[in-house]
Amino acid sequence: KNDPSDFISLEYVGLVKENPYDYRADTWVAQDMFVFNVKYKHKKGTRVRVNAEFGNVKNAQRQAERYAFVVGQMPYVLLRDVDTITVHKGEESFGGRNRDILVHTGDGEKLMRDGFLEEVVFHEACHTSLDADAYENPAWEKARLMDNNFISIYARNFNRDNPEDIVGEDLAESCLMYFASKYRPDRIPNGIKNLILKTIPSRINYFDKYVMFDNDTYMGSL
Repeated sequence: KNDPSDFISLEYVGLVKENPYDYRADTWVAQDMFVFNVKYKHKKGTRVRVNAEFGNVKNAQRQAERYAFVVGQMPYVLLRDVDTITVHKGEESFGGRNRDILVHTGDGEKLMRDGFLEEVVFHEACHTSLDADAYENPAWEKARLMDNNFISIYARNFNRDNPEDIVGEDLAESCLMYFASKYRPDRIPNGIKNLILKTIPSRINYFDKYVMFDNDTYMGSL
């Protein structure tokens, strides 16, 4: 949580009718939202949309700043396709894709208490900015087949239930562990690092070749 963020400030736009996804309804819901333009050092064109259920601009801005900051902590390559950050109340899961990162603050509070908020945002940003490439790149499916294993139960179970989905939860789960083993090895036990390297070596080669973390402005800032 103490890592640097690209976040600088917010500019309030107004109360706007938006049509975001809401996991509480499990569908797209037209609703009024407090909208803020985000000023990042490098990323341009991102907005935060905060559900009007938060009551007023001050409350909405507090939520917008919290999550815009965390999103700004992500490697820049993961922010490429993030146009919006959507914030609702509710103890529902976070979400990615659709050029959006979806937040439910009830779940967010739990993640902050448990120390996993940044990792979950990383996971969702992978969905938003990396999934589409993997669906179209035959090297991803080849890497999965060569590894013949999954880095997490979550990724494995999703694949079992949706065998036709060659990306599913697998890429987002794998990429987070790849990033930890390559760029944050001091923050994980050696046993975990070795398990990652042993379990998904072909996926690691995929990320090395097709996801440009090494050329990332974020990496330069560290």
